[in-house]
Parts: sequence; C-alpha cells; structure tokens
Amino acid sequence: MPELNGLDGCGALRRAISQTKIVLVTAAADPRVVQAAFQAGASAFVRKESAGYDLLTAIEIVLAGETYCSVFPGARNAD
Repeated sequence: MPELNGLDGCGALRRAISQTKIVLVTAAADPRVVQAAFQAGASAFVRKESAGYDLLTAIEIVLAGETYCSVFPGARNAD
C-alpha cells in the first residue's frame, strides 16, 4: 500500500465502516505489532508464514464474533 501501512489502513477502514471485520495478514512477528493491530481495529492477526493453516480458521472465528491471533514461535501456553 503506497499511501498507508497496514496498521494505518486498518484504523482508517475501521473508522469509515465500524462494523467491518478486519483480518490482518502480515509478516510481522512482534507482539507490539499484534497489540497495535488490535488497537487499530483488527479482528484477527494472521502471520504470513502460518496463513495456509490459520487464515480460514481466523475468518471463521471472526465471523462468529470473536478475535483470533496466530501463535508465535516460542510462545508459551497460558496454562
């Protein structure tokens, strides 16, 4: 996107059409980017390297009214 980055575009889209569900697909692997994405209005955060596995799941979860985030390598389970 030549004019905006993905986070700015996400925020602009969400402000323009508040009921829009946004699934952000990105190569970013930084938890701060995840936080910024959800703050900008994303409903899901999918890492490009896991999109083949995660994208359909993310879309289904978002359409059900929930949020989704790809798992990050090395992330510990909350259990």
